[in-house]
Amino acid sequence: MNGMGERSGNASTEEVAVALRLLYGLDLHLKYEKFFEVSRLVQELTGVKLQPHKAVVGQNAFTFESGAGLEGFAKGKPFYLRDLSPGKW
Repeated sequence: MNGMGERSGNASTEEVAVALRLLYGLDLHLKYEKFFEVSRLVQELTGVKLQPHKAVVGQNAFTFESGAGLEGFAKGKPFYLRDLSPGKW
C-alpha cells in the first residue's frame, strides 16, 4: 500500500489493482472501497505522509479546479473520470 515495501520504487498495490480492474476488467476481489482508509492507517503507523495528489488514495485524487476536465464534469460528461470516482473507491 502507498508504494511502500522493503525497497524503493515498489508499485503501489492500490494503483495496480485499480488499473487492472479499469483497463483489463480483471477484478481481484479486493475491497477497493477500503483503499483510502487503509492508506491513511499506513501513513499513521509509518509516519510517511503521501502527497495530496497521489493517484487513487491521495487527499486530492478526485478534485480539480479548472480546465477541460471541470468543464466536462459540469456538463455531465466527465471524459476522464467516468470510471474512476470516489464513490467506487
